[in-house]
Amino acid sequence: MRIELLVEGATEQVALPSFFKRWLDERLPAPISVKPVSFKGNGQYLTSFAQRVNRDLEFSEKIAAVGLLDLYGATLESPPNADKYAWAKPELESRVGHPRFRQHFAVHEVEAWLLSDPKIFPEPVRKRLAGASHRPESVNFRKPPSKLLQQVYLSEKRTYKKTLDGRALFNKLDPNMAYEKCPYR
Repeated sequence: MRIELLVEGATEQVALPSFFKRWLDERLPAPISVKPVSFKGNGQYLTSFAQRVNRDLEFSEKIAAVGLLDLYGATLESPPNADKYAWAKPELESRVGHPRFRQHFAVHEVEAWLLSDPKIFPEPVRKRLAGASHRPESVNFRKPPSKLLQQVYLSEKRTYKKTLDGRALFNKLDPNMAYEKCPYR
């Protein structure tokens, strides 16, 4: 069985398939393969994902396709006063119109999921992130999670490398912890 995971960039492409596989394998009767399909940013994703999903689900044995975008930076024009997440999920699913497609968003970026468990970070970084783990998705648009991590890592005289550090941290992160602490799913 195989699921196609449509993502907007390199971090999600390298870090998330094994993360999701660990979570799904606990819940499904047989192991599953998660194949990433990466776009070059949310702009390309938004212009190409519907055609790609419909083509792939029509002519393959994939059981489903799942789209994942960071809410931060997503170039979606929601109606005035609308909750962006509540509006965008059904909007993008309707663009595909296939029963085996689901759209999800990381609020505000996938790095919020990393903030759900401070134990995965090196000790000096962990201490500086102490308050962020209680409500990881409350890290906001002014300083989204990757920017917060960059700032914290810089204070330790190194940089946060989204693909390199992200992959290592997602390999340590318990998917159940992120699921529990990040209610937008």
